[in-house]
Amino acid sequence: MITSKPSFYFIKLYTKYLTNIKFNKLPLDTRYVFVGMYLIAQTCDMSGLLIQDGNVLLDDDIAMLLFADKNTVKKSIKELISSKFIVEENGGYGIDSDIYIEEQGSVGFGEKGDKARNKWREDKRKQRGKNMTTEKEDTNVEEKNNNLFPLGYEEPFVEDDDPESPPF
Repeated sequence: MITSKPSFYFIKLYTKYLTNIKFNKLPLDTRYVFVGMYLIAQTCDMSGLLIQDGNVLLDDDIAMLLFADKNTVKKSIKELISSKFIVEENGGYGIDSDIYIEEQGSVGFGEKGDKARNKWREDKRKQRGKNMTTEKEDTNVEEKNNNLFPLGYEEPFVEDDDPESPPF
C-alpha cells in the first residue's frame, strides 16, 4: 500500500492545531492519529482523502501505516469524525477537502504539482546557468590578473608610452 508517486517533501501543518482548544481536549492518541492521517493524506495526492493507488484506506490500513494499534486507531477515527477534524467520504476517510486545500495551497499534488515543480527546477537551472557563466567570467579575469602580478601588487602608473623608461 505504499505509494510509488513522489510527493511534496513538506506539508503545512499550522500551529493553529496547537492552540485549538477543541483539538487539545482530544486524547493524545487521537491527536497522534490525526497528524498521522494528515501526513498520509499528503502522500495520497487526493486533496485530503486517504486513497492510495485507487484503493480507499480502511482503519486497518491506517493503523498499519501509523504503526499503531488497530483498536486505538478505530476509536480515534470515531472521535475525529465526531469533532469534525476528519470526514467520512466514499467509504473512506479524509481531512475536510476545503480545509485541506486551503491549508496546503492550490497547487495540485499530482500531475499539476509535478508540472509546477518541474517548471521551478528548470527556471532554477537556467538561473544557475547564468550565474555560473557570470561567475566564471569574473573568475577568469581575476585569474588573469593574479597570474600577471602578485597578490596585492598594483601596476605602477607610467606617463609616457616608452616601455624602456623606469616606472618611477
